[in-house]
Amino acid sequence: MKGKTGYYLRLARLYRSYRRRDAVVPAPPLRLWVEISSRCNLRCAVCPNKDLAADQKGDMEWSLFQKVIDQGRTFAFEINLHHRGETLLHPQAGRFIRYASQAGVFSRL
Repeated sequence: MKGKTGYYLRLARLYRSYRRRDAVVPAPPLRLWVEISSRCNLRCAVCPNKDLAADQKGDMEWSLFQKVIDQGRTFAFEINLHHRGETLLHPQAGRFIRYASQAGVFSRL
């Protein structure tokens, strides 16, 4: 069930499971975290990204993003497009956000 009611019902189920310390979670996640670019143009002192080798930094392929959204659209309400990298350095960031939006998944940066 999607929509506001479905979101809060699933959130309540997940919270009850957490409070009971269940070993198996009874519902799929509400959110996905996807890093479409692990590149960053800053070198913040506390960020581990600055220490990554150049060959470990790059951009996600379009086909992989499509697969993630196509599979996640049935259960995810939103997708967070950030982690260590700067999302907007990806040359197709707008295309990625538009695809998620058309699939009914809200994007956060």
